Amino acid sequence: LQRSKTSIMLVEFLLTILFTAGIGLLIFLVCFNTRSTKVEENEKKKKPTKKKGKNKGKGGGGTKKSGTQGMSIKYLKKMGLLTSTNAARNKPKINFAVHADLVSVFRGHTNSVTGVAWHQSGKYLFSAGKDKCIFVWENPMVDGTITDEYLSVIRAEDGGEFSGLASIVTPAAPQPDDNEAYNDEEKDDADENPLQAYDARYNQVFATTAACFGLHSYGFNFAERSNKYELQLTSHIQTEFHKENVRCICIASDASFICLSGSQVTKIYFYDVKSKQRQSSIGNIKVGQRPTNKADLRKVLASVDKTLETIDAGQFINYDMSISADGNFMSIGTFKKDLRLWRINYIKPGKRDVVQEKRFGSTQVLCTMLKAHTASITAVTFSCDSRYMISAGKDGVVKVWTLYDVKFERGEKPELLFECDLGIGEIDFLRVSHQFDIVAVMDPKRQKVYVYQMKYEKKKMKLHCMFDKLFCTPKDVEARVNAISFSPNSQFIAVGSSDFDVRVYRIPAHKKTGQK
Repeated sequence: LQRSKTSIMLVEFLLTILFTAGIGLLIFLVCFNTRSTKVEENEKKKKPTKKKGKNKGKGGGGTKKSGTQGMSIKYLKKMGLLTSTNAARNKPKINFAVHADLVSVFRGHTNSVTGVAWHQSGKYLFSAGKDKCIFVWENPMVDGTITDEYLSVIRAEDGGEFSGLASIVTPAAPQPDDNEAYNDEEKDDADENPLQAYDARYNQVFATTAACFGLHSYGFNFAERSNKYELQLTSHIQTEFHKENVRCICIASDASFICLSGSQVTKIYFYDVKSKQRQSSIGNIKVGQRPTNKADLRKVLASVDKTLETIDAGQFINYDMSISADGNFMSIGTFKKDLRLWRINYIKPGKRDVVQEKRFGSTQVLCTMLKAHTASITAVTFSCDSRYMISAGKDGVVKVWTLYDVKFERGEKPELLFECDLGIGEIDFLRVSHQFDIVAVMDPKRQKVYVYQMKYEKKKMKLHCMFDKLFCTPKDVEARVNAISFSPNSQFIAVGSSDFDVRVYRIPAHKKTGQK
């Protein structure tokens, strides 16, 4: 018994010692061990610190850089325009032999491309995206071009993502050689500054920003002092869109007005951009910032600019809006399956007016065509010569209406010339080229672009070509085309998509005209 008691006491003593040692070790690790913190401090000291360089120029002073590809991406990162390091450069390589009719690819955006627009010369291409940047690309019609080199770049002043982009393009471009008074000295100046040969209305681009509800106009010029191309803000209009973003933006060919429409907000707003640009040239341009709370939103609403006119489409949901090439008609596609047509009236300048230009006067409802389609009308536009109106909807049918010889003052309405079921399902997008009577069509998936030839005399549409494989990852079911724009000569088509790329495709030659 004594031996057993002694052994039990010995075990209890050893357990007590182990327990006490464990507690002491734990206290030491928690309170007295500083080795880990010293190691972390030493690692931080070893990390190299980046030297802050001085930014040369302004946000709109991007230049085309020579040397290795990617210099422009480094410049954008330095200017704070890119949030990711190599988002635009680390993409799969493109084999032009595999992609039929692909001409050029421009990679500079770090988010979805929301708008593409051409310069009247066809030598420059504008693109805007959710990365809050507008890029200017050079030589979009040169075969085999794939680059991130840019001519100019500018960031949204109000901090919003660009939701729309548009420029003024007319079928007949003014060429210097056609002007008899164009002498040798002017030709030399045009060689140094190609933009000098075009009217000021062509050397600008218009953009809208999301969640900031701003309408901006930018001048595209060649600065002789710095010997580079620049995008400069020329005006800012604070619109009345505060419940949703702008869906459609239309500009008169003479830049006399610009009109905007949304989706749920069925009102259409008309603005005088020219007069705003003249006011902005006198003083500094004030641009508000993106509202983050109700107080900021109230400030934005207090600074809303006046409109030339505001009309209510009254159709629940507006899908698409378009102005004819001659600037006389405007129509809108809606949820209610109805078509509404307006006439745009102008005011001629008087003898005493300082500015001898016609101005926007008013709009006049010409007619409303009830149940024009059997489903919602998602697209409406006009032919190149403004003689026909074209509508398409979720019923998959394209309808062509005659506008010429219609006596609206007597209550007459456009007559249906012909209709065509394209067989691609619902139609979500339709645009007409500037020449040759061709249209680009997309379904709701927006992963293919169909190009049809319009034959008004024969009353039919014919599939001309189709562009697929529009994305870096063909198997990506969520990828979609966000913007499409025809070149001024209607021989090329620019595509902006959700994979951050801007691509230019050549439209195959027209059999009748032989145009490429």
